[in-house]
Amino acid sequence: MHKTSEKFPSLEHLGLLIALLMGSVFMLPTGSDALFGLALLLMVVATPNYRQIGLSLAGDPLLWCLAALLLLIMISSLWHPDAGADNALKLVLRAIFALIFILVVAGSARELPRFELTVARCVTLGALLSTAVCIYWYYVDPPADGRMMGLQRFNNTGREGRIIAASLPFIMACLWIDRGRWKLLGAISLVVACIGLACTDTRSAWLAAAISVPVYVLVSLEQRPLRILAVLAALSVLGLSIGLWISSAPELLKMLFPRGDSFRLAIWQGHYRDIMDNASLFGWGQLYDHHVTVGKHVFRGAHNMYLSVAGHVGIPGLALFLVILAWSARRLLMHIHLSHARLGLSLLLSGCAALLFNGDRLIDKMNFIWFVMWFPIAVAISLGGEKKRARESS
Repeated sequence: MHKTSEKFPSLEHLGLLIALLMGSVFMLPTGSDALFGLALLLMVVATPNYRQIGLSLAGDPLLWCLAALLLLIMISSLWHPDAGADNALKLVLRAIFALIFILVVAGSARELPRFELTVARCVTLGALLSTAVCIYWYYVDPPADGRMMGLQRFNNTGREGRIIAASLPFIMACLWIDRGRWKLLGAISLVVACIGLACTDTRSAWLAAAISVPVYVLVSLEQRPLRILAVLAALSVLGLSIGLWISSAPELLKMLFPRGDSFRLAIWQGHYRDIMDNASLFGWGQLYDHHVTVGKHVFRGAHNMYLSVAGHVGIPGLALFLVILAWSARRLLMHIHLSHARLGLSLLLSGCAALLFNGDRLIDKMNFIWFVMWFPIAVAISLGGEKKRARESS
């Protein structure tokens, strides 16, 4: 379990900074990422005991696998030098920022009691304020396409829907394990978030929400890994059956998906074909803008994170990414008696599902990926050696 934070008093500032960063991301402009990255770097350097925490994390093979993937993506910038040195530098800095974020989250989750609640409160408050503002403008000045847009970095319907979905497990944490006014805030935020999700009309966000909330409730009620796996398998079969039934009913399919598949199947087929023909081993690098032509339409990116990773760093890079996801999910499941593991697992599973239909860059400015990938993977890293530490402290 956690040590007391008295041993690492300056780590509390890092934990609070991470919480504030994740809460404020809902309303801050894109350029603030660089400022937060610099602040995190300076605080890590200035934290005397963080080297000790970092050394305890450094022995985790999961962290090394993640660092290898980030390094591979950074190196891929060399495969297309015509993309520009400024873009390559931006990619490297974002990868370094992501790694620092992961290390600080992992260290904070390991050493600070109830760190996840501090983050959950900040995210819940940020999501509530930003979503309420968006809903207000949605009804005061209705958009032409009838879909609610977000603020600042989430200034389109898809990004807004997905970030609202990413906030739901944090909201559930406030509602489920917090107390007093925070529990009330969680209840209000859950209602506002559901209204906001409906207004964005984003199917991938709905899918993420449909997974994250039931998973969080499930792992909060049942904490035996084998039973959780059995229930998840049963729910997956049920979901697949419902999907097949919907696909066989044209009228119902048209009602639920008025925009059809938004050319997803054709985009995926074209992207897969190009990967197999030209980029299966090393990929074409993340800085390469790959386009797929479908009829008279030209689409940028794969609209699927797994195909995107395969295109950027090849099939071996995709295999490494999938190993990291499976390893993280297993570790979170095996420590499901801990509240931050429950939060991490619900985020990771919802993200894995949503990224089947969206996602073009694994290394990007702080967005949906940071909430549903980097945060839960960092929590999984923090759990490395948990049983050994528990035995030593007992």
